Amino acid sequence: MIDDPAEPVTGLVPRLVGQTALGAAITAYRQWLDGESGDLTALIARAMSLLTTGFTDEALSSRA
Repeated sequence: MIDDPAEPVTGLVPRLVGQTALGAAITAYRQWLDGESGDLTALIARAMSLLTTGFTDEALSSRA
């Protein structure tokens, strides 16, 4: 997968992972700017967690 030496750093998978993580971080930051939460770190952690677990009902209902 990501550690595959056949996949260059500029390949699709590394770029997709990076852009997805960036999108999650920017979304959390914008929500924080809107005053939805006082804890930016927690928002970013939740966004990254949703990326790793998927957008299941269980993950979406969790506020951790």
